[in-house]
Amino acid sequence: MIDQRRVIQMTRMALQEKKAGHKIESVSDLGRKDYVSYHGVRAFFSGTVMYALLYFLVLGILFSTVLVKLNSLWLISLLTVGIIGYLIFLLIYLDRERKIALANYQEYRKALGQLQKEWDKLEEIYEDEERKRTSLNGGAAIEEKIREADKADEV
Repeated sequence: MIDQRRVIQMTRMALQEKKAGHKIESVSDLGRKDYVSYHGVRAFFSGTVMYALLYFLVLGILFSTVLVKLNSLWLISLLTVGIIGYLIFLLIYLDRERKIALANYQEYRKALGQLQKEWDKLEEIYEDEERKRTSLNGGAAIEEKIREADKADEV
């Protein structure tokens, strides 16, 4: 017969795992430093692409509307402003992404801990069932062992 507590526990665990499954998988194998580093590298490349697109968009608008003639001073100024702006943008963006990654890591670790507690509860339910089963069959099992021991003595 199926134990109702076990079914309820397994359903609860399935819902929890469905809710945060892929997030938990990404955290369970990685340490905090690895998780944050991975997201930092990803943020570096995505931030660089975003800034480059934005910078070239602004340059395109400036060249098409405002600046008709460029001298070398304007070009050097635009390049310097672009590089300094990139560094400032990157510092702010990477710091923000690092904080988000840390918060996500802690949230996913908490969910993983809750799932582990649910696994422990399920294991406890199985152990209770096993204890009940052996206690019900305990008398018959002891008699069987005594018979086997008697047969071994006779031989």
